[in-house]
Amino acid sequence: MHSSRQLDENGEPLSRMYMRQLLISNTAFTPTPSTSISRTFLRHAEMNTRPFVINFNICVVHQHNVHSTYLNQTTLFTTVGVGSVRSTACIITASYRSSIAEFHGIIIESSATPEVLCDYSSTVNQVSFVNSSLAELPKQLFDTFTNLQIANLTRSGIKYVNRYSLERAHSLQILDLSWNALGELTANCFSGASTLNKLILSFNNISSIDNKAFNTLSNLVSLLLTGNKLHSLDSKVFGSLIALQTIYLDSNELQVIERDLFMSNVKLQNILLQNNRISVIEEGSFAAETHPSSVLSILSLSNNNLTKLDLKSVKVQKLYLANNKLEEIYISPSMQSVYAKNNNISSILMDNTSNMNLTTLDMENNSITSFESIQHLHSLVNLFLSNNRIGPLNITSLSKFTKLEQLGLERTYGTREVLFYGINIDGPTIPHFLCQHGYDIEKVSLIGSSMEELPKQLFDTFTNLRIANLSSSDIKYVNRHSLESAHILQILDLSWNALNELTANCFSEANLLIHLLLSFNNISSIDKTAFDSLSNLAVLVLTGNKLQALDSEVFGSL
Repeated sequence: MHSSRQLDENGEPLSRMYMRQLLISNTAFTPTPSTSISRTFLRHAEMNTRPFVINFNICVVHQHNVHSTYLNQTTLFTTVGVGSVRSTACIITASYRSSIAEFHGIIIESSATPEVLCDYSSTVNQVSFVNSSLAELPKQLFDTFTNLQIANLTRSGIKYVNRYSLERAHSLQILDLSWNALGELTANCFSGASTLNKLILSFNNISSIDNKAFNTLSNLVSLLLTGNKLHSLDSKVFGSLIALQTIYLDSNELQVIERDLFMSNVKLQNILLQNNRISVIEEGSFAAETHPSSVLSILSLSNNNLTKLDLKSVKVQKLYLANNKLEEIYISPSMQSVYAKNNNISSILMDNTSNMNLTTLDMENNSITSFESIQHLHSLVNLFLSNNRIGPLNITSLSKFTKLEQLGLERTYGTREVLFYGINIDGPTIPHFLCQHGYDIEKVSLIGSSMEELPKQLFDTFTNLRIANLSSSDIKYVNRHSLESAHILQILDLSWNALNELTANCFSEANLLIHLLLSFNNISSIDKTAFDSLSNLAVLVLTGNKLQALDSEVFGSL
C-alpha cells in the first residue's frame, strides 16, 4: 500500500514531512549502482505539504574535478531528535579537492541539540548557512567538519557563543558572525579556534566584551566589530591579540579610549573608530606611542566629539579627524595625510618643521586665518582650505609649496568668488563678461563649460582676479593677449583641457603668477619664450602631457 513511499532509517514514512526545503539544484549528480533516488521521492520533495516535526534541509558540497558522485540514503535521510525542528540532509559530490558546504533553511531552537552527519565531512573546508535560524553557534558543526577553514553564519539569528562552541575548530581561519543577535562576548568564547585570523562580528547587538573573550586568538589579524552597541572597553580586552593588524570599532557608542587599550598590539596598523561618541583619548592608548617599530597606517577618528587631541608621540601615516570639535591639531613627521575638515581648528602645531612628510592636508571648513601655520609644510601635494577665514593672498603665500598639485581655496573669507556654469564659447565668438562689481572679484571658476581659447575678456572684466580655475573647459589655445589684463593673477588652473602647444609669450603680462597648472592636456611643444614673463612663478605643473623634448632655454626665465 505504501510501497512507493520513502522511509527514513527507522522505517518511518516521509511523505507527510516538510520536503519543500530539500534542494537538489546546483549538484553534479550521477547515480551509481549503490545510489538510488526514486521519482516518487522527487515528487514528494516538490509537494506543498505541511511540516510535521522535522525540517529536512540539504547541504550541497561543491567540489572541483568530480570523477564520481556518491549519494546514499543513510546520509540523505538521517534524522535527529524527533519532536524538535532540527535535522540535516547532505548531498556530497566527492573528489580530492577542497569543498564548500551550503546549508539552506536550517532551524535550530535554543533547546535543541543538533547533529550534523556527513559521509565526506573531512573534505569540507568551507561552510555557509542560508536562510537559517540558529539560536547558538552550533558546536556540532565543528565536531563534524574538523577541517573547516571558513565558516559563514551571517544573518542566522545567533544569540550566543559559548566556550565550547569552537572546541574542535582547530583549522578555522575565518569566522563570519555578522548581522546576528549577539549581545555579549563571554570569557573564552572563542576557545579552540587557535588558528583564527579573521573574525567578523559586525552589526550585532554586542554591548559588553569580557576581558578574556579573545584569550586564545593569538593568530588573529583582523577583528571587525562595526555597528554594535559598545559603550566602553576595558583596557585589557585586546591584550592577547598579539598578531592583530586591523580592528574596526566604528559605529558604536564609545566615549573614552582608555590608556593601554591598544598598547599590547604592536603589529596593529589600522584602527577605525569613526562614528562613535568619543570625547577623550587617554595618553598611552596606542602601542605606536612607545614601541619603536609600531607605526599605524590608518587612525580614523572622524565623526566623534573630540575637542582636544594629543597625538604628539603617536606614529601614524593617515589621520582622519573630520566632523569633530577640535580647535587645534598637532602634525608629526610620520604623518603623510591629515583629513580634518569640519572642525573649529585655528592652530596647526608641529615641532620638527624640517622633517615633515605631509603630502595631503584637508582643513576645509575650519577657522584658519593665514598660511603662517602651514608655511613650513613644503612637502604638500594636496592642500584644501575652502571655507576658512583666510584673507587676500600675497605674493609669498604659496611660493614655498613647490610640490603643490591641488589647491582648494573656495569661499575663503575675504575672497570674493564668481562661478560660471555651462558657458559655451565658439571659436569666432567674442564673449562679454558683465559684472557691476567686477573689480571686487578675486576668484573665478568655470564649471561644465566649453571654449576654444582662454578668454581675454574674462581678465578685462575682473581686473583684480587672483585665482582663475578654467580646468576641464576644452581650451585649445592661449594667445599672447589672453592675459594682457591679468596683472595680479596668482593662480591659473588650465588642467584637463585640450592645449597642444604653448606659443611665444603666451602668458605675457601675468607677471605675478606664482602657481600655473597645465596638467593633463595634449601639450607636445613649448616655445622657449612661453614663460618669459613669469619671473615670480613658484610652481609649474605639466603632468600628463605629450612632451618628448624640451629646449634647454625653455625654463630659463623662471
